[in-house]
Amino acid sequence: MLVPKFEISQDENFIIISIHAPYTKITDVEYWIEDTSFSFFAKPYILRLNLPGEVGEDGSKSKYEVESGNYIIHAKKVQTGQHFEDLDLLTTLLTTKTSGDVKSTPLIEVIDSNGSDATGNNESVDDISKMLDYGYGFANQKCNVYDKLQDSGLTTFYVTDLDTSSAEERNNQRIESEKDKFDSDHYLADLYDDDEILSVISYNPWWCKDGYHKVIFTQQENEILQALPQKEYLVSDKEKHIILLGLVDILYSYAYCLRSTEGEGCVEDSWTIRTISPTLSYCITHHDVASCLVACIRRSLSFPRFRHWKLTQQVHKDVKRIIRGGRRCIIRCFLDVYKIFQETDISPCYIINDLYIKDYCVWLQSKSFTESDAQGILAKLVETKPSKSDVGLELVELEKAAELVLLEQDEDETSSDDDSSSEKEESSSEDEQTSENEYVSVESVTEQLKGFEIKEVSSRAL
Repeated sequence: MLVPKFEISQDENFIIISIHAPYTKITDVEYWIEDTSFSFFAKPYILRLNLPGEVGEDGSKSKYEVESGNYIIHAKKVQTGQHFEDLDLLTTLLTTKTSGDVKSTPLIEVIDSNGSDATGNNESVDDISKMLDYGYGFANQKCNVYDKLQDSGLTTFYVTDLDTSSAEERNNQRIESEKDKFDSDHYLADLYDDDEILSVISYNPWWCKDGYHKVIFTQQENEILQALPQKEYLVSDKEKHIILLGLVDILYSYAYCLRSTEGEGCVEDSWTIRTISPTLSYCITHHDVASCLVACIRRSLSFPRFRHWKLTQQVHKDVKRIIRGGRRCIIRCFLDVYKIFQETDISPCYIINDLYIKDYCVWLQSKSFTESDAQGILAKLVETKPSKSDVGLELVELEKAAELVLLEQDEDETSSDDDSSSEKEESSSEDEQTSENEYVSVESVTEQLKGFEIKEVSSRAL
């Protein structure tokens, strides 16, 4: 069965559900409204929604629009005037409601103080430890799946032997690659020839505009939300910490990408995002916000086209503004990342979507991600301000050396100018002396001519 495209809105009295189900028989259409549940069936379509408030059949109505192929159903609110929250988070509406009669069993096995279960088996503890050390993907919950997903010779991640390397080994590989790829000439060229970069820094993306936090998802974004898997997440505090720090570095890479192209996008967007993000390039696990930002800055100064310190600071501000905008701003960014990875032909980035981005898009809509989570990570971002010395690429020493070289060049040019000016002065004095000599000789010639004229006039008078 197919899940039809649908839109949902509300007024004071009704929840209005528009379902696109063309070429169906009206006589075969059935729908049910009960408490918080809504179901629609018209072969080959089926739609089940779990609403955030109660609705009832009494007073409900429906109609079919022939031209658009849409069924418009008005479900009557039990409490008139009640506002239903999060109707735009379509993935959560599609999540099946757990029956109240069925008690869900937590997927946790109780172990004793010695680290073994009731049978004395340490296998469960070993599995948990291995997942924390060797896991990757969303909340490090994947292990030994990458080789199965990889169906081509193209490389998705930069790390070698992902399934057999620990998180520490992957992080060490990342640090070494950044040392190898950092180009001091490129950095200094961008530092002193920064006209184009200043234009990128001054660009205002959508999250820098007034009212940016009032996000209304587009039709394409709604289609992605509807197509996402329906999952519920039970994560520990440590796993949530990993998720939130991964969220920061993915947002950083996305903000850099959008700003560097000034919102126009290009074929290298998928490369830019997965390269700058430490999570998406080396599947690492961050320990705190400071190390997360340092890793992002190091990669943004080592790999992409624009490598400028002021640009890294501007992207840091972008991340803070996105998170400050709330849940929907963050979701919009991740939906755009999902779309970029899904449409690229450069590498099999759909694997990154499967391991990371899909789960982020679903989890961000869930109740597991709260306002306090966003405010907590935002507070850490505000108080964390990495310096050039923190990055570990010897930026301060490099800039000082460049300044000394420029100062020496200026001194050499000044000395050369002084020498040339003194030469000009000497040449000028010689010219003046020559001019004076010529002037004297001209005067003497003139006097001689005057004497000749006088003698000539006197002889004629005689």
